[in-house]
Amino acid sequence: MASYAMMMRMTKKVSSAGKAALVRQIEKHLGDANRLSSGWDSSDGKIDPEEKERAESLIESAFEGALVLAEMLELPDMRERVRETYERAKRNLIETKYSEAMGELYLVWSYKLDLIVSSAAVACSPAGAAAAFDREAVGMPQVEQLLDRFHGVALELRTRRVHRAPLRMRDEYDVQYLLRALLHTRFVDVRPEEWTPSYAGRSSRMDFLLKDEKIVIEAKRTRAGLGDGDVGDQLILDIARYKKHRNCRTLVCFVYDPDHRLKRPAQLERDLSGERDGLQVRVRVRPSR
Repeated sequence: MASYAMMMRMTKKVSSAGKAALVRQIEKHLGDANRLSSGWDSSDGKIDPEEKERAESLIESAFEGALVLAEMLELPDMRERVRETYERAKRNLIETKYSEAMGELYLVWSYKLDLIVSSAAVACSPAGAAAAFDREAVGMPQVEQLLDRFHGVALELRTRRVHRAPLRMRDEYDVQYLLRALLHTRFVDVRPEEWTPSYAGRSSRMDFLLKDEKIVIEAKRTRAGLGDGDVGDQLILDIARYKKHRNCRTLVCFVYDPDHRLKRPAQLERDLSGERDGLQVRVRVRPSR
């Protein structure tokens, strides 16, 4: 990474326009790599080795540029995210074998880096520099939007063609399954089932941790015999546990209630949302009514 080391010495004097130009260059490298690799099909064994080398070079240049950008913006958290993603990408590009659609691997790592750089682009303007990497501020609106759209997506999955069984959100595991897929469309680092600290002598697994954003999402699905009081009691225990978790600054409690079993959903949201000893709690019952 000699080019990265050489560029590092120039970062302190670069203007906002120069930083924005670097973002455009990174995006161009990723776009060119995507165009090269998206049409590959390794099933016939005829991938052009020069194209493969070119795509790898473009992705490497994009990652190196992102590391330089992190230094320019003085964002050590971004630098570590890029470096970690880069190391994982290099291992996968070497070790993973595909029977078909080999270019998918390049598209995955290009997409992950693009998510990081897209957030950094906001910081290249003076107005956005201070707030661009408040991950919670950036992440929470996206989480809210996904939860608002969850029921609509779930309804779409009930209709399938060619006599295939519909996908229904019958229990919390189904809700977690769909929610995990939706979160991966917006966030780079989605960690399922991490252990929470012990509370009242017991520890449990959280549903999803967005570590960069310090947001934890707990998903529940209402069912027969689980009324407002029971859901409220469960959420109170969740809140008590997560107040002790060092990677949780915001707890989002998502209650999926497609059959409208809860009698006072708005009151449940209002009573339990708010700040609890430094922990921001957001209770969301969906679909809204």
